[in-house]
Amino acid sequence: TKTIRIPHVEASKRKQMIAFEAQQKIPYPMYEVVWDSQEVSDDGVETELLFIACKSAVIDSFSRSVAGSGIQIESISAATVLDYNALRFAAPAADQDVLMVNVGARSTNLLFKSANGFFVRNINLGGNLLTQSIADRLGQSFEQAESIKLKYFSGAADFTSEDAGDKQLIECAESFTRRMSQEITRSIVNYRRQTRESAPAQILLTGRGALLNGLSAAIAGTQKVAVEFFDPLLS
Repeated sequence: TKTIRIPHVEASKRKQMIAFEAQQKIPYPMYEVVWDSQEVSDDGVETELLFIACKSAVIDSFSRSVAGSGIQIESISAATVLDYNALRFAAPAADQDVLMVNVGARSTNLLFKSANGFFVRNINLGGNLLTQSIADRLGQSFEQAESIKLKYFSGAADFTSEDAGDKQLIECAESFTRRMSQEITRSIVNYRRQTRESAPAQILLTGRGALLNGLSAAIAGTQKVAVEFFDPLLS
């Protein structure tokens, strides 16, 4: 995903102009990718767009795998676009500046939404980092550490002290939480510098990694704003 700006033009000419600008920003020839875009803002002079591209081979491989499960794909969208559209659907009348933090396994999507449009950033920090930290601390394989993580932090009844020490797991979780809070702070500073927008008045958490105990409280403490879990069926 890349944010690009093009002169305001009629819809029939926009795709050609986007392709020209995008070619300068992606490391592959355009004929090797599947791409689309979503409008961020348009002031009548310039249009800001979120450009999304993925190599065709990756899309084809993914589609074949899904089709093999008996599911027919109708469309594929970037996670950041899905986050934005889900937020618009759930709270169409919301006018305050919001930051949605979608914590995945490998990375985290940060979506800033304001009255003037939206801004996205992806950080290379997700639940797998916590798993790897546990694996390194306990001398376990990644798969074993993932099982321990899920059992311990979900409060599973079959978790015993023989699986791992509480103190070590808590220390791993606290280290992950500190790093996530620091990255969010850094991203907010970068967002405000680039867009001249206000700091978010609310932070919404989503994704399985966001369920980590203490994460929401830590973010609320560092950012001094309300932190809630995103409800996509709010409306």
